[in-house]
Amino acid sequence: MTFCASIQCIDGRIHDAIFSYIKENYDIKYIDILSEPGIDGILAGDDPMYIDSIIRKLQICVDVHDVKEVFFSAHYNCLANPGTKEEHISQMNKGLEKLKVRFPSLIFHKIWVDENWQCSSAD
Repeated sequence: MTFCASIQCIDGRIHDAIFSYIKENYDIKYIDILSEPGIDGILAGDDPMYIDSIIRKLQICVDVHDVKEVFFSAHYNCLANPGTKEEHISQMNKGLEKLKVRFPSLIFHKIWVDENWQCSSAD
């Protein structure tokens, strides 16, 4: 069984698109979801309560499901974390800096979900 982790917003408009994108483009069967409203802004920020919670959840994915790849997404029209595509990608980059320190052996991918609810790589 091949698991990955998906770090994504709680917005239900993006879930199907992200799951389809991952399964169509990668050899992944199961997706563990780590979700908070505006999660890219949370990981880019400095609130240790939220950041530690996400790290703890990701550690469970690694320990229990042997996750090797993580997909971090941001999306158009995020109500919890409004911003341009460029701002969201910058926030994902800041968040990934923190995660890569804690999980240096994981492979991280960035996904952007556009105004048509289509996914593309933001790597």
